[in-house]
Amino acid sequence: MKTTTYHLARTFALRFGALLVAATWVGTAAKSHAESEGAPIRVFHEIQQFVLHDSAVVLDAPTSRAKILKRLERNEQVRVKAFVEIDGIRYFMSDWSFNRWQSRSISPNWIRIGTGRIEPESYVGRPSDRRPVRAVPVPPSPTAAGPTLTKALSAQFERHLENGQRLPETVEASIFLNERVGSLLKEEAYRVALPHAIEALRLNQITRGESHACTTLAKLHLGDIYKQLGWFEEAIPLLEDTMAWIDQNPDRVEPVSVGRIVELADLHAMTGSMSKAHSLYRNALRQAEEEHGRGHRITKQIDQKLRAMQQIRG
Repeated sequence: MKTTTYHLARTFALRFGALLVAATWVGTAAKSHAESEGAPIRVFHEIQQFVLHDSAVVLDAPTSRAKILKRLERNEQVRVKAFVEIDGIRYFMSDWSFNRWQSRSISPNWIRIGTGRIEPESYVGRPSDRRPVRAVPVPPSPTAAGPTLTKALSAQFERHLENGQRLPETVEASIFLNERVGSLLKEEAYRVALPHAIEALRLNQITRGESHACTTLAKLHLGDIYKQLGWFEEAIPLLEDTMAWIDQNPDRVEPVSVGRIVELADLHAMTGSMSKAHSLYRNALRQAEEEHGRGHRITKQIDQKLRAMQQIRG
């Protein structure tokens, strides 16, 4: 059963080129240009093979000023083993280049497809009002009547962190950490944010309770971090809890966005939970048709995912 589920998930990943969702972090002795720029290299469990739907170039470094070594045409087949994101642009490393880098410490070449610019498949709102789904702060902030975080207290908590001390188990400390994690997420500093996000969730659960909006926000933050780090099984329950809280509090927050539903469906598909993924895609398609109409780009993309899922499941 595990083997069948694995092959279904892998087929789905290859069919859609869902390259980010199959990735994990890599540690290596060799130091590449990407690492020197502070960008982590993400490595796929298996070689990803797909056909180019756009032109591409092979570069000597993952930068906008890199030298073009070769041009690739549309419909060419590409085999990649790793990728890196720098300044919102994604660069892929071929399996051949990856092997040379690992075994002989030879600086790898990088493939940039099209402009390389990352654009999530699903957005919220009209084309003139696009924003990435991962940036939507779903749960509300604490009410004005609740505890506040003064500048003096914030500075005190900063000193605690600088000295490696644990923050007190207070509501104010939970507010401070939620804000700290939110700022780090905007900077895409996921590894730096991780320990703070774990502690933020713990403090919110202790001081606010499991059902509080701020605890939900902490879960959303930690779930997004796990997702970005490639820890999908850890991300799924946190993001599911967030969606459940939103569904249970329709008078306090906006409904779950189509993009968030698709995001969770993708994670389930990539971890082999095909039944859950199928159900979520159907919900997302229904909501997309209501919000955007059947002819909209987002609706068509979700419909394509759903049809492929149905074919894979038989």
